[in-house]
Amino acid sequence: MAQELFTNYSRDGVLSQEAFYDMCKSLFLPGDLVNEKDVRSVFNHFNKKQNGKLTKEEFQICSEEWIHKVINPKNALLVVDVQNDFISGSLALKNCPAAENGAEVVPVINKILEDYQFEVVSYSQDWHPADHISFINNIHMRKTHPTSKINQKDAKMYDVVIFATEPLTKQILWPAHCIQGTEGARLHKDLKMVSGHIVTKKGTRPDYDSYSSFFNNLHSMHTDLHDQLQLRGITDVFVCGLALDYCVRYTARDARSLGYGCLVLEDATRSISDEGRRTSREELIKGGCVMSNTDQLSRYLKRTVRHPELAFSGFQSTET
Repeated sequence: MAQELFTNYSRDGVLSQEAFYDMCKSLFLPGDLVNEKDVRSVFNHFNKKQNGKLTKEEFQICSEEWIHKVINPKNALLVVDVQNDFISGSLALKNCPAAENGAEVVPVINKILEDYQFEVVSYSQDWHPADHISFINNIHMRKTHPTSKINQKDAKMYDVVIFATEPLTKQILWPAHCIQGTEGARLHKDLKMVSGHIVTKKGTRPDYDSYSSFFNNLHSMHTDLHDQLQLRGITDVFVCGLALDYCVRYTARDARSLGYGCLVLEDATRSISDEGRRTSREELIKGGCVMSNTDQLSRYLKRTVRHPELAFSGFQSTET
């Protein structure tokens, strides 16, 4: 494929920006909007000499790292933390500032799973030991650092403290939730489970919190989710679950940093706070994530090549 494309669009052994743009348009479906500035950003990424000409070797790398993913999309659904404690338990979203009902995402996610096929579906779970660093009732177990604005004695629920760990840990204090093996840690009983799914447990160690399904908050440890997705050749992830302003946000952000196209299904999420939803949207869009809803899913999934929004995510030009 790479050899054929290069032969068809190159001249004098190199590929110009204009020819690369024409080639890119040929990769997508009729009617797809292929933005010339985005194409230029991809071109510049692989044009290491920055001379406006792709060599055959540079084009080969582009083919392996980008074109192959455009024409061979593989999608995963990441269902984040749809657990009892976030729905009806100790950290139920309905009791948080935004007062949203976490249970409302269950039928939305089930409908996604009924209507669309994914290469794999991942269900993540907070899976904390009883002595976890994030629990307010464990504040006495670790010393706060002198730079912490709030000390052990004065700390309250939802405060942010800095623990004198190595390295220092900035931590929001939550009520005890999703303790390993408890009913609160279970996925909601009505959530559809598909065959061949994978389960990602996170926050499993006492001294590390993990909002993301990929890494702990310090990025010093990782789950096996990235490895599982790589084994299946996944190019794009569709993220839903609880809560948008924490675990969904961190999962989507890390997915982008790992090179996946990422689309967050907003109507299949709920948030802890209205401000958190707003800032999360802004951050994720700025980071190259697509924010959409389930009624738009067919635009991204019922096609033979990647949607341009996902294919060019992470390459978007900053030109004005």
